[in-house]
Amino acid sequence: MLERSGQSAYLMMCWVTDKQGHRIEQRGQVAQVMPQVGEAIHSALRRGDIYTRAEDDRFLILLMGINRENCSIVIQRIDECYTALRRGSRGPAVTLHYKMAPVGDMSPQQWKSGSVNWG
Repeated sequence: MLERSGQSAYLMMCWVTDKQGHRIEQRGQVAQVMPQVGEAIHSALRRGDIYTRAEDDRFLILLMGINRENCSIVIQRIDECYTALRRGSRGPAVTLHYKMAPVGDMSPQQWKSGSVNWG
């Protein structure tokens, strides 16, 4: 929980791999899918949430005023937005992975992880 405002906040890291869970080595494929992933994240977030592209294949997202269970809802919204953006696209099939932890308690034991397949 953020001490000044009393709000809870979670930091989420999202990254993209191929369907087998391997890092996508071809820069062209990464460049092809990441703008759509970024647009899906942008569309799925609420006012007050922020995100940035941290590396070629990953984003950091700061979710404000949220609990752990609602972080899964954000992932579901990102997935739905990405699926809608991908319709008719010929880009490579990818999987989104994520880890999240409450801000202020960033110990490795607090990280929760999972993945969402995007075909």
